[in-house]
Amino acid sequence: MRKYLVVATILSLASLAGATPTYTAAWADLGGGLYGHTFTVDNSGAAASAWFVEMDWSGAPAGELPAGAVAGSLVNQVKVFGVVVVDEEADAISYHDPNPPASYDMALDTWVMDEFCNAFQGGTPTEAANLYQVQSGTASGLQYITVDHAYIVSDGSVKFTGRLGVGLTNPTWTNVSGYSVVPEPATMLLLGIGALGLAIRKRR
Repeated sequence: MRKYLVVATILSLASLAGATPTYTAAWADLGGGLYGHTFTVDNSGAAASAWFVEMDWSGAPAGELPAGAVAGSLVNQVKVFGVVVVDEEADAISYHDPNPPASYDMALDTWVMDEFCNAFQGGTPTEAANLYQVQSGTASGLQYITVDHAYIVSDGSVKFTGRLGVGLTNPTWTNVSGYSVVPEPATMLLLGIGALGLAIRKRR
């Protein structure tokens, strides 16, 4: 399974004075034209703190992506091996059943990480045909510098937009937006060939 890291954030001017929290994405090829995107909040250089995240994820349209990227639509219903349907629970985005149904494959489901799933703000997360929306916070008393926030399954690139709050009593908010970009297979092949060429050249 290959993982590729994409860091994409838009920083608010108000937070430039100190460590500015960022929202990063790493994706993995799940096979069958599906990709698992893991989103992480990071505040390196600052003290551990509570986190609040208000985030929308949607499939990234081709017109907004760089050349050679795979456009995406979020996958709400996936059939594992054509038999088991995942992401069918009413609260699937927060699904953390310790005893999942037989043959259930969580890697093909969308969910919010344990650190956030018990502290939703403003009600149940929203799921639509091409959108996941959640307002969440870390569980009471838990503080982090860097912590994974959510795992989103898509058939291509994912767009995210929202804001991050750091601090418990009076959170400092930072707006973030960007993309978790999946390159087309041909692009990945070219990148791989280029890296191999560089490695051979260095050895000479």
